[in-house]
Amino acid sequence: ADGAGGGASHEPVVALGDGFVAAGHFVCVELEGVPQAALEARDTRTPLMAGFLLHHENRTTVLHFNLMRTANYEDVIPARSLMEFHYGLRVVTGRPIFSQQSLNSDKHKYERFLQPGRWTVASIFGPLTYLPCTCLVYLRNPDGSRVLVATGSALPPDPDRIVLKEALLTGYPVKCKKRSAVVKYMFFDPDDIRFYKPLELHTKYGLHGHIREPLGTHGLMKCYFNKYIKNQDTVCLSLYKRVYPKWAPGEGPEGGSGKREEFTYDAEDEDAHPHAHAHAHAEGGGGAGAGGGPDTLEEVEYLLTDTTAPSSTDLGATSKCHDLSLGEINVLKMVMLGGLYPNVAVAITDAASEARGEIVFRTGAGVRAAVHPSSCVAVAAPTKRKARGTTAAEYANTLVGYVTLLETSRPYLTNVLLCPSLPSALLHARRVDTDEGCSRLLVDGWLLFELEAAEQGRRALTAAQRLRASMARR
Repeated sequence: ADGAGGGASHEPVVALGDGFVAAGHFVCVELEGVPQAALEARDTRTPLMAGFLLHHENRTTVLHFNLMRTANYEDVIPARSLMEFHYGLRVVTGRPIFSQQSLNSDKHKYERFLQPGRWTVASIFGPLTYLPCTCLVYLRNPDGSRVLVATGSALPPDPDRIVLKEALLTGYPVKCKKRSAVVKYMFFDPDDIRFYKPLELHTKYGLHGHIREPLGTHGLMKCYFNKYIKNQDTVCLSLYKRVYPKWAPGEGPEGGSGKREEFTYDAEDEDAHPHAHAHAHAEGGGGAGAGGGPDTLEEVEYLLTDTTAPSSTDLGATSKCHDLSLGEINVLKMVMLGGLYPNVAVAITDAASEARGEIVFRTGAGVRAAVHPSSCVAVAAPTKRKARGTTAAEYANTLVGYVTLLETSRPYLTNVLLCPSLPSALLHARRVDTDEGCSRLLVDGWLLFELEAAEQGRRALTAAQRLRASMARR
């Protein structure tokens, strides 16, 4: 029982309504479901506090604390160590990650240790709390005792806060000529050089440059810089990846194990370029597009569309799904495109790009970009174009969905997916304008389809409307 203060009367409780008690009265709080062992184990020398949660405080989110390390603890504190966070009425065990607080950017640099003498942000998974709120951080000793290692206050909860971990690749110039140099020991495979070609290089003496091309088969590459480079300089390439806190043992959606169930999909290899009964053009000149795909999306796209993939007999030994027909594959790809739309592009005719063996794509915003070299389609395409003279016209019936538009030395489409142009555009379009006979369809104000017969346009619109209605019901 808690007292309301000195001089409080012992009169019977007078209730003013549901959950309200008159001031100046004693109340008796009964807790249900508490085992007797918990009561006996409680330290009777300390008071027992009762509290309640505010709205949303029962929800789990990503918490951030601005911490200063205590001066009396001198051991190293690595990131993701098991620590206790005492904030408000809560005690949460977590494995935090440490990062700097960048005031001029929305991306923050990851730190491997809790640094002494300056403020550091620690991020954990835990129940939400409102500000202002102070925080005490403890470490457990092997004997079970606790030691205070940091103090601070809570920052606003933000699951979208980006913490980036940097990895630095270094190489050494062996042949320097003005602003060009041959660099070795950064990579050992020409394919890796092509993969990282869009990224910017920097050196120990402050130069900036780019990779031009690989040389030979042992990892040498030709690089170009903004100033004269010297042999004693060091060429660097910074790579970043986003990092996250870890759940404490026994907590989290997977019980703290950190394992996730994954769905793998393998399908029989099919033709990469299905043809629709239309000719797609981007307003202002152009045809339709082509592309490749990434990781989970890339693996599906590679198995479904890339003509350089293993034969169906090779995939049959590892396939976990039944064989799909070409029509089923196209439907699967169109459904996948729904997660990317309106990030779509079409191939356009560009004589300068075709002379270099490249195909340029135009997005809905008017940006002209090429497929990123990491795409499976981009890797195979240059050899095919040199052998067959492939042009943008061969992709006139293909629509490209992409995840991001990578802005480096030039724009690149990353994580791309090839889809049939007309049915994909009509299935996910937000607006479709037609002429009187439905022989010309303008999708979302920029993608124009010219059909050979008006009946084709009417049938395509009817089928797309029925499919969209069916998907809306489901």
